[in-house]
Amino acid sequence: MPGLKNAAAVVHMSPALGAGFIEYTVEFEASGKLPPTDGQRFIYVTNGAVVLETDKKRQELGKQGYAYIPQGLAHRIIAKKKVRSL
Repeated sequence: MPGLKNAAAVVHMSPALGAGFIEYTVEFEASGKLPPTDGQRFIYVTNGAVVLETDKKRQELGKQGYAYIPQGLAHRIIAKKKVRSL
């Protein structure tokens, strides 16, 4: 996945399989980063914690934490340590 740093993605569903979205699991290492997207994004943390940053807010999402990021909102998602998210 382009722009993914210190992390690996496992794609479960994508437009190549006929979906109108991409669903994947990300296994972050410490300081791993998920690249921004122009589309909307939903993140659910299954293990560990990530920091979600936008221009106006910084929030930690721990285990079972989640966030919806609307299309066009500039953001960064950074892992504090090993993390698994959907």
